[in-house]
Amino acid sequence: RVVRLEQNRKAARESRRRKKVMIEELQRSVIFFSRANSTLKQQNDELSRILMRCQAQVAQIENGDKHPPPAVAEPVEKPQAPPAVTVVQVQNPGQQAQAQAVATQAMYESQGFPPAAARAAAQTMNA
Repeated sequence: RVVRLEQNRKAARESRRRKKVMIEELQRSVIFFSRANSTLKQQNDELSRILMRCQAQVAQIENGDKHPPPAVAEPVEKPQAPPAVTVVQVQNPGQQAQAQAVATQAMYESQGFPPAAARAAAQTMNA
């Protein structure tokens, strides 16, 4: 009976530790996906503005206006230099999918995202 109680205490302690770790990883994932969502929304807004501008120019050209308005120069974000890439050829499709997932995870981690969130994103992207 005493041994069983001690085993139960130990199991409960381990369960609480695992739950704490899981919650911390979920919190990091929420931060990661919030940042990713914000970035995607900004990109979507920018692309929507560009699309509307292009549609207006096409409409003017189709209506016979020979002088479309000059394009307004907008500040453009400098793209970040991509990390150095090592090319590895993989023959097996299963290995290729795994290599792609590892590469995607490494890309997210290089951008400062927590490993658990990078892993989740890689799995989502390569599913």
